[in-house]
Amino acid sequence: MENLFIIDHPLIKRDLTYLRDKNTPSSTFRVILRRLTSLMAFEITKDLELLVKEVETPLEVTQGYVLKSEVVLVPILRAGLGMVDPFLELIPEARVGHIGLYRDEETLKPVDYYFKLPKNLDKSIVIVLDPMLATGGSICAAISYLKAKGASRIKVVSLIAAPEGINKLTTEHPDVQIYIAVLDRQLNQRGFILPGLGDAGDRVFGTENKNCIAKNYQNLIFIFKSFARQINCMSEPKWFFLFNKLKPYIWIAGFNIIFYHLTKMTNYKQNILY
Repeated sequence: MENLFIIDHPLIKRDLTYLRDKNTPSSTFRVILRRLTSLMAFEITKDLELLVKEVETPLEVTQGYVLKSEVVLVPILRAGLGMVDPFLELIPEARVGHIGLYRDEETLKPVDYYFKLPKNLDKSIVIVLDPMLATGGSICAAISYLKAKGASRIKVVSLIAAPEGINKLTTEHPDVQIYIAVLDRQLNQRGFILPGLGDAGDRVFGTENKNCIAKNYQNLIFIFKSFARQINCMSEPKWFFLFNKLKPYIWIAGFNIIFYHLTKMTNYKQNILY
């Protein structure tokens, strides 16, 4: 593919191994993500055009350079935020926009909730940042929005991509340059990259993932059932009458707790803006 660039470097391969490791804590994950993004940024920005500028040193006047075009960084919330600072350290004059998208867990389609972009996108080089290029739905939606706002020179930067996402992005936006560190095998049924590194946003910010919530839900069910069995087994005359009176209310309270956690499992990602 003409516009797909896989950045091959020993240090990048090493850092990807750390990021993939499920035992890497969020604090370490953020540091490594920052370092890996910096390594990629040198390759991604090597084709930026320059303008000649006269500069006066302490000894004489000489020729220097400045960037010809403005650069706009656009992270996809939330995970893309972890890639912004390394680029700003290299291009401190860059402006930053934000696009908020999340993926519907059932349809795997992107749902937008926030857009805030600088002006003059038509005169800028726009770099879209998202650690994972999975289905490609979110990035394609973001690029369509950027083009509607005038952007024409767009680069996408992701650490890990799946073939499905690459195919979708190159089909819908063949003019966009794609920079990745590795192309993984495939997506699973939930739209996660295999082998991948899990949910990048959860791992960057240390938030609870769906598997943890499901585990807590299963623990809650176990506790509730155990408590119910204890009530059913109690037949002592002293307590029998009291528990018979309370059992309907205990069951109702228990089901309300379970319903709350089921709702949380379904909507927890939609409630997180950052």
